[in-house]
Amino acid sequence: MGELLKELQELIEAWLGSRKYANLSVLARISGVSYPTLRRIVQGEMTPALQTVLQLAPVLQEQSQAQSFVARHFPEVAKLYRLTDRQGYALLNANEVFQSMSKEEFLVFSMAAQKRGISRNRLAQRLGEGAEDAIQRLLDAELIIEPIPGRLQTKDENVLIAGLDNTLHRIKLAVDAFDRQREQEYGSYYGLFSNGLNDEGIKAAHRVLREAESKLMSIFQDEGLQGPKILYHAMISSFIDAKGEVP
Repeated sequence: MGELLKELQELIEAWLGSRKYANLSVLARISGVSYPTLRRIVQGEMTPALQTVLQLAPVLQEQSQAQSFVARHFPEVAKLYRLTDRQGYALLNANEVFQSMSKEEFLVFSMAAQKRGISRNRLAQRLGEGAEDAIQRLLDAELIIEPIPGRLQTKDENVLIAGLDNTLHRIKLAVDAFDRQREQEYGSYYGLFSNGLNDEGIKAAHRVLREAESKLMSIFQDEGLQGPKILYHAMISSFIDAKGEVP
């Protein structure tokens, strides 16, 4: 049994034991992780993915402990936390806002996430009349701030959004925001692939996707490669027929 799974089982057990009416169904409602997934974790039948840990850790531990837990078991995302004595770790989780986020709000949020933020003027040029409404809603929700008049930044320099629904909704927004006029330029890519695979084929494809994700994250974190052009990336893979039945 891996250390991640063992420690997560211990955290779940401690959480359940410290609350009079707590059970896995209650934990599922609070964390957003499905009951079947929690049951498989407790029974040692699966090692949870990053998204699942991001949902569970803040429920099972205090914020600083939870974020240290995530950073320890997923070192590839450790740099996505702001590590300063003044601000500590930062992990933004605003489910309701993100689940209803519009394309304009998605673009404002994404452009404001760069290190130096983004100016109101540039957002107005990019989004037109919809910019101001999008900016105001994100300011009201405290997802972005305006530390200097006219310049907007995400509340935390780097943000992770936990949860399947949030991630899938943002992927949809990324598709809606795809710039068709720049499809031939470097950094613009699209593709769709499907085929019947056996278990080994699925595992091989999964490894390639995880490796690609890790390499992209390294590029995004490399300060020598950062600049004013904002690139966003979305990745999704799933089953059309998981049973593999032959008609």
